Amino acid sequence: MPKEYQEIVRAVAADANVNMMAHYDFVNPPALKSLLSKGVHLESFSNEMLKAAQTQAFDIFEGLRDTNASWKKVYASWKKFRGDQYAWFAANELVYDQFAFPQVPLSSLWTFFARWRSRVA
Repeated sequence: MPKEYQEIVRAVAADANVNMMAHYDFVNPPALKSLLSKGVHLESFSNEMLKAAQTQAFDIFEGLRDTNASWKKVYASWKKFRGDQYAWFAANELVYDQFAFPQVPLSSLWTFFARWRSRVA
């Protein structure tokens, strides 16, 4: 594919991604509120379950790394990126979240998040 077409595809894909994220950021909160108003009860996975899922996923990732050269390259890059992002979000976003979210008045919409916050705090 010619370079200019590649750039068009890249630009359109990036725009579609931003639009999709903005759309779901807009429609998901009212959808969640609607579900909760109808009696849906949210539960989070336990830390033990999340750890087991994470362990299984990384076992698969490591196995693929050892058998697939393309995966090995992507996985190494992703792991570095992920580590950098975790450091950034822990130093900035998480600190702000822990400050800001407890100030939000709790309603039925926030009850799930309050329970989750108390579990991970």
